Formats: sequence, C-alpha cells, structure tokens
Amino acid sequence: MVNKVIFGRPDIQAADTASVNDVLKSGWIGMGAVTEVLERAFIKFTGARYAVAVSSGSAGLFVSMLACGIGKGDEVITSPLTFPATANEIIHTGAEVRFVDVDSSGNIDARRIRQAITTRTKAIVPVHLYGRPCDMDIIMGIARKHKLFVFEDAAHAFGASYKRKHIGSIGDASVFSLYATKNITAAEGGVVTTNNKKIADRIRLLRSYGITKTAWSRFGKKDVTLPYDTLVPGYNFEIPDLLSAIALSQIRGYAKRFARRKYIWGRYDRAFKGLGIELPGDQGRDYLHALHLYTIRIDKKKSGIDRKIFIQRLGDMGIGTGIHFISLPLHSYYKKRYGYRPSDFPNALTISDQTLSLPLSSGMSDHETDRVIRAVRRICNG
Repeated sequence: MVNKVIFGRPDIQAADTASVNDVLKSGWIGMGAVTEVLERAFIKFTGARYAVAVSSGSAGLFVSMLACGIGKGDEVITSPLTFPATANEIIHTGAEVRFVDVDSSGNIDARRIRQAITTRTKAIVPVHLYGRPCDMDIIMGIARKHKLFVFEDAAHAFGASYKRKHIGSIGDASVFSLYATKNITAAEGGVVTTNNKKIADRIRLLRSYGITKTAWSRFGKKDVTLPYDTLVPGYNFEIPDLLSAIALSQIRGYAKRFARRKYIWGRYDRAFKGLGIELPGDQGRDYLHALHLYTIRIDKKKSGIDRKIFIQRLGDMGIGTGIHFISLPLHSYYKKRYGYRPSDFPNALTISDQTLSLPLSSGMSDHETDRVIRAVRRICNG
C-alpha cells in the first residue's frame, strides 16, 4: 500500500482528527448535539428545509421511500447503471424495480421515463452518476404530471447543482453518502435532505427505532425517567456523533477540497487529450459537476487495448482503479428476478463494459497525480 496510489483515498486533515478528539473527550459519542449541527450544516449548504443524518446512504434511501409509503405492489423507476444499493433498497421496501436505460452521460435517460410508467409506478430514483446531475426539469415535470415521488440518489453529488439549485433541494428527498471515498466523508453515514416536514419527521422516527424520544433528547432533562413510546417498528439507523464530527469538519473545509479536486481534474483533462480514450467531457452550463469520479472510457476499437488489460497494467504500476459500475441487469440476482438480457439496456451495457475510474481525491499529492498521468499516457502510447 505504501507505493500504491490508492483509489478514493479519504482526505483526512488535522481539523477532522481534532473534531473526533473533541467528541471523545465530551463523554457523549452516540447520536447527539454534533449530529444536529451536521444536519443544520447540510440545510445551509443545500438550501433544503430539513436534513436527517443516518447510518448510511443506503439506509437513507430505504427510510425515505418507507416514509412516503412505498411498498409491496409498487414499482420504482431507476437507472441500471448504479451501485447495487440503489435497487436493493427498492426491493427491501417490497416494491419492484423498473430500469430505464441511461444516456451518453451515464445518467438515466429522462426522456425514456414516461415509457416505463405503469399504473403501479409510485416513484423515480434518479442517480446523479459520477457527480453529474440528472436532467431534473424533465424528471420533476414527469413526476408532477403522474403524481410520483422523486428520491434523488445523490451519493456522488455533494456540491453539485442543477440550474443553480443545489442537489439536495429539488426532489421530494435527496440522499447523500458519507462513505469513505466520497467528496466529504464520515467513514460511513448518510444524510437525507427534503423540503417536506412530514417526510423529515417520518424519517427521524424510522431512523431511531420508531420511538418518540431518542437518548439524546432525554439526556439532561430534569425528569430522567421521561417516558417514550414506540409508534412504529423502526430501525437503528442512527449515526453517532463520533462520525458526524468528521463529516461536519469536512463540510466546513469543502471549498478547499473541491478546489483541489478541480485542479487534479483539469490536469487529467489536459494530459489525456488525444490519447484515444474518451474523457468526461464538457458538463454544460446547466450543471455544476461534483467532480466525484474521473471516468475514462476505453473502447478497444479506438484505443487498441482492452479495459481489463488497461486495469492490469495500471495495477502493475501501482495505480488503483475502480469500475463504476457493472450494469445491474448483468448481476445474477437481477438477471434471475427479472429475466433481463444484456441487450435490454444497451447504453448502460456499453458504458459498463468500457468505463474505468482513475484515482481522484482532494488528498492526492502532486506526485501521485503525476504518477497517474504518466501511467495512463504510457499505456495509451504503447
């Protein structure tokens, strides 16, 4: 690991460590005051009215859908080009997944969504892949017309915006991930933002066992026997202050982190131009890309090299990589459950077969960036 450029290296600074130490010294490391401050920070950043921190992005998507009544007999439309968690959480509610193919960006093709709507359709889950926002005007227009919920999978999209609206303030609920590789991290965790108080209140209830008063809300009260009641059989999806402290510190330093990602992204763009590989490209005026993943597409006919070989050669030179993502209809569970064929979602299949993610982190040094650039150029130039 010492000589390897790690894919998705977390950017942990002294301020992050100090925040954790403060919580450790406070005597309260479970979900409490720091988590509440983190939620307010997400409200301020995204412009949403409410924010609820949870144990993971997956948990956030699950309880968001439950909070809106998604369940058995329903269908939820989403992208086939995403991490399994997106579709898995739909299945966990009891609903069925309806995939809609992606466009050239890798995001769900918004204009195809109408064709997938049935009488059972209750929601759309657009995935802001790699940090590039989906076409939310079209998606929200379809949702309003057909009275569907929109749950944004914003796991890659902290800091992104669509037509000057922050991701997190557009759909019925938006779910952010605080996993180790994300633009801001808590090692693990998530945050759900929404403009709907009823949804936020329901998520809070489901997050904390379904009880009316959390441990923190009872702490310090004069009546230490303050009773609580179970309203629904909820879940233990709380995030401890120990982790919230890391994310809170990271969000406070986000501007500097984003500037670093942008600098490395620009270096990649300039260094890889004309090498026969497809780069992320122009994002357009309507989008502010979160710059979460720097993806290249390796078409063997154009580059003369197979992606598998490309990955192996990068690995031999100590460069970590990722594949984002293997199209879900190629996964055994979804093939068996729905009888999908690879050709059912051709765009997702092509991108799945060709895409490779290179190391990108605000914690990367100039030396590590240089190593990635040299390695990619060496492979492409034979």
